[in-house]
Amino acid sequence: MKSLLVSGFIFSLTMQACNGSKRGLVDVHAAHQADDLQVLTSSCQLSWVYNYGAEPASPSTYGNLSFIPMAHDQQQAQNFLSTVQQGQTYNYTLAFNEPDQGSSVGGTSLAVSDAVTLWHSQIEPLAQKGYKLGSPAGIPIFL
Repeated sequence: MKSLLVSGFIFSLTMQACNGSKRGLVDVHAAHQADDLQVLTSSCQLSWVYNYGAEPASPSTYGNLSFIPMAHDQQQAQNFLSTVQQGQTYNYTLAFNEPDQGSSVGGTSLAVSDAVTLWHSQIEPLAQKGYKLGSPAGIPIFL
């Protein structure tokens, strides 16, 4: 009976840890991606993933992690709204990775005026469909 109670307690703690995670993962298509994803997608410490794109590589790529579509740069953002609306529905979306940095370091080199225009036309309408909107932070400049 004691082992059953201990097992139930451990299961309860495990489920709380799995259900409460707010940690995410970026999929950068690394050399060992298949092996890495097998381990990471079964982790209770992660609950979501993005890949700098509007769609997952395939529906089953990320296991139990929630996919978050992203309009990474100006080119992707041009058709982001229609791409997301034609696909599966998600809870969140991201836009414009490090817009203040150049593409050579993973940023998008996006002018503020272009970002605002694209946000209003391609990202903001998703809020009316229930999406929560977000954008990664820019890179701080250290003086």
